[in-house]
Amino acid sequence: MNIKKNLSALLAAGMLAGMLPAAGAAASPVVEYDMAGQFADLTITGLPADRQIHSVQLELTVDGLHEIEFTPVSLPEGSAPRISLGKVVRGENETNDTAVTIYVDSIVSIVDDQQISLGTLKFANAEVEHTFDSSGKIILLNEHQNRISEGPVSVRKAGSTEPEKPEENPGGSTGGNNSSGSSSGSSRPTSSGSSGKLHEVSTSQSGNGSVRVSPSDAEKGDTVTVTAKPDAGYKLQSIAVLDSSGREIDLTERGDGTFSFIMPDGKVTVEAVFVPDTNSAAQTAPMSFADVPAHEWYYSAVSYVYQHGMMSGTSAAAFSPNVPTNRAMIVSILHRLEGSPAAGGGTFPDVAAGQYYTGAVAWAASNGIVSGYSNGQFRPDDIITREQLASILYRYAQYKGYALAAPAALSGFSDAADVSPYAVDPMGWAVAQGLVSGTNRGTLDPAGGATRAQAASILMRFCQTLANMP
Repeated sequence: MNIKKNLSALLAAGMLAGMLPAAGAAASPVVEYDMAGQFADLTITGLPADRQIHSVQLELTVDGLHEIEFTPVSLPEGSAPRISLGKVVRGENETNDTAVTIYVDSIVSIVDDQQISLGTLKFANAEVEHTFDSSGKIILLNEHQNRISEGPVSVRKAGSTEPEKPEENPGGSTGGNNSSGSSSGSSRPTSSGSSGKLHEVSTSQSGNGSVRVSPSDAEKGDTVTVTAKPDAGYKLQSIAVLDSSGREIDLTERGDGTFSFIMPDGKVTVEAVFVPDTNSAAQTAPMSFADVPAHEWYYSAVSYVYQHGMMSGTSAAAFSPNVPTNRAMIVSILHRLEGSPAAGGGTFPDVAAGQYYTGAVAWAASNGIVSGYSNGQFRPDDIITREQLASILYRYAQYKGYALAAPAALSGFSDAADVSPYAVDPMGWAVAQGLVSGTNRGTLDPAGGATRAQAASILMRFCQTLANMP
């Protein structure tokens, strides 16, 4: 499939510049799907430039019941797109249509014509024609995961000015497939003791795999099925279901990558961690990033973090070495190094449940590895500074009980006075440990952002000198 628009390098770091319709604007967004066999490229148009968009949630209805996978246009380190499938419910009845919800975090790009290319849906059944209802729902969020727009979205086939299939019985109590038009749904059974209220089942992955849940909204007492599918070269390390308070819910393994649990009376999050499969030939294959030539200083570092599963590319062909790294990414890398242990509920108001970094930040905070800003926020999307990176690694090394080098004096650096008081010892330690050597101008540049190449280099030296990783 041809992806219509390329992402900018900045978006590869997980930062999205986008816009929403102004209040009272007559135009509404339009979703176009470009079908080719079992694949459908999704594009959203009609987004005037007036606000910042960080994440997109898109809800669509597909005629018939299908198994569907979603591949985003590009995926920055640590970010995880989510797709959930379920039966469409109209009124009190289920239908034989598929409700598709796609959540895309920090990876889409709005270009000059106010267009977002989301990615590609892949239908398991290639033998039938796939059609979408003419309307759906779109939710747009800012970098703090606050809703900045929510409303209907028109859906049509690419190149068409009219929707191909009208929505059946909007707001009605019955539903059916498009071919018969008759009521084919049945009343949804209510479990004993159920409140009759539907609760959301969201998913959170570390990347390198996908998780599907069915249904994506369930009543108390319903059985929810979870399907975890690792990418080539990876395996499922852990999977857990957490309620809104962070308590783990019993999960039953059913085999073939599927699990089930009984829905509690409240929303839940399914958290899955995929790690490199050392027995897989795909994992030992050499990296093939076009922007990491062998003569560059960061080649060996990028190769190291890639082969050890700490960092992946921003796309199949790019690592984006000069793109800044954000705070959530670094904490997520350390969390994976630790085996992705479970942690209690979140402690920062700007770390929403269900994000790829939610569990990692909770673990790091509960173990004193991160403490956030003075206003109580963590700011996961902030570019991590060199002194912040040194401080986080310093506290992680203390948490691990590593033998730490005595901090070096920083007086030899012309900008030593610019180091924040909290970071003086960590920066001195990082220099003594050989993790930080200063810039080519003889400065520490403590407030400067750490690029992905710099982060890879520091992480490689940390693992080799302290963690005894080969």
